[in-house]
Amino acid sequence: MDIWVQSVGGKKKGRVAGLGSLGRSVKALKHSTSTLPGEIDEMIKSQVHASNANLYAQLQEERRKKQKDEEGIRLIEELSSQEDNQEFED
Repeated sequence: MDIWVQSVGGKKKGRVAGLGSLGRSVKALKHSTSTLPGEIDEMIKSQVHASNANLYAQLQEERRKKQKDEEGIRLIEELSSQEDNQEFED
């Protein structure tokens, strides 16, 4: 909870952003994120970077799958159109 409060900038007007009615009951911290030991800060940055890289790889894979599916649909539509044209000519 402390990390969330710090990440949204602490309490403002007696509330913490993004917590709905719970935002009023959260106690504000007396220190900022800059007081976190450098080791913890670097560990968090590393984990965020790794998560972002993983999500980006997943996104790229989904895009490749979508493109392949769209190419398959276009091919099926072309074949279907060609068959319709042949039947019409016969």
